[in-house]
Amino acid sequence: MRHRIVPIFALICVSLSGCGYTLGFRPARGIRSLAVPVAQNATLRRGIELDLTDLMRREVLLKSPIRLASINEADAVLRLTIAALDERVLVEDDADTVLESSVRLVLTVTLEDRRDGTRLIDGLALEPETAEFVPAQLESRDSATREALRNLVKRVVPLLEEPWGGM
Repeated sequence: MRHRIVPIFALICVSLSGCGYTLGFRPARGIRSLAVPVAQNATLRRGIELDLTDLMRREVLLKSPIRLASINEADAVLRLTIAALDERVLVEDDADTVLESSVRLVLTVTLEDRRDGTRLIDGLALEPETAEFVPAQLESRDSATREALRNLVKRVVPLLEEPWGGM
């Protein structure tokens, strides 16, 4: 039985590759190296741009074949801007003690191909990311901010991929 499955699977793979389908991550426009400079931060919360940059670089290395390089050597430059950070109280008690709160982050993304100066993504504002926290459960604004940043970063890496059906 096993000997019949292997040739069938191989035939399916060859058929799909002949139709232009590929398995795995295909970087946009053949980008092999990427610079991720320190993110810009348009908010009053300092330091989160460093967290975002670190998370973004790690995510690129983990989820794509793209290698990191300096701005002068990279095929493309990924620029991130934290455009907004809002904290909202969701639940408070009679004494105005915060029982539950949330952090909402807005991120903009620009991807420039350094080889010809083309902007592949030009100031795209991602859908805001919200993370909630409960101080009584030892959660904090910082932990919620980090969660929101992690979720945003996971949505940026797929933007670096070639869209289906084209180059």
